Amino acid sequence: MDHLHNLVALLSQWWISTPVNEKAWLGVGFLAQLIVGIESRLLPLAGWLQAFAAGGYRDLPPSVHTAHPRSGALAAVVLWSAGVPAIAAGLSLDRPAWVSFGGAAAALGVLTTAVSAGWGLRRLRSAGSARG
Repeated sequence: MDHLHNLVALLSQWWISTPVNEKAWLGVGFLAQLIVGIESRLLPLAGWLQAFAAGGYRDLPPSVHTAHPRSGALAAVVLWSAGVPAIAAGLSLDRPAWVSFGGAAAALGVLTTAVSAGWGLRRLRSAGSARG
């Protein structure tokens, strides 16, 4: 129980000593991650439904899972897997270069996800218009 007390005390001390702007950017980054994560699931479904409607509801468009390139998702996972620990380690060890690297990796992961979603939507739309 003492270990838990020490951990809570350490986290509380870190949180109080952290400047407000860093807390704000932490919140913005968390919300951006949520938005991009949800977008990467809903946008392909919306694109598939639009392609199905554009084809007159006769033939099914390509599967959502095959329309989007897997390499984009893999790159995003790798970048986020490198970026988030780098941000956490950089903040806890007071290493601004690590935080910068982690932020750049996470931002590149977001960009990769957006490009992958755009590529998949383009592919679905072209399949829907070719049949309609």
